Amino acid sequence: IGPALTISGGGTINFNTGGSKFQFTSITMAGTMGGSDTVNLAGNMTITSGVFSGAGPFNILLGSVMDINFSGITVHKIINNAGTINWSVGTISGNGVINNNNNFNIATTAGFSINPLVNNNGTLNKTTNSPTQMIGCNNSGTFNVNSGTLQIVPTSGTFTHSGIFNVASGTTLTLGQVSG
Repeated sequence: IGPALTISGGGTINFNTGGSKFQFTSITMAGTMGGSDTVNLAGNMTITSGVFSGAGPFNILLGSVMDINFSGITVHKIINNAGTINWSVGTISGNGVINNNNNFNIATTAGFSINPLVNNNGTLNKTTNSPTQMIGCNNSGTFNVNSGTLQIVPTSGTFTHSGIFNVASGTTLTLGQVSG
């Protein structure tokens, strides 16, 4: 497999070699990436729609960028972010986990939600006026709510917030639990 990967037209690729690691410098995704092997991003990734599935982790390496736009993604695996995630459009759904260890930028232009558990050990920036809802989050890093509303309102479970919340004037941060 070469350094670039394109998944288009709702296609599926599964990485199941029994322990190999795959690394790409460029990924364009509009389909499903699954499997039990480790996949590393060492460059740029654009997601217009798609599903992450399987037991193998997806690692965004330091200096790499994942752009989530158009219709969003479904996460059913662990995503480890040591680079930057830019989320501008679409919902992030699924029962997986996003471990943010560097930068996660939320710039959605409509009221979207993020369903997978987010463990924030880095910096999460909320930069647009539209509301964003996080269903589950542990925070030992920094949240910067620079614009709009950020709601961290799990439907069940216990979550830990030992990090920093910077909430700009005129913005809203809601921490709580909703019934469900």
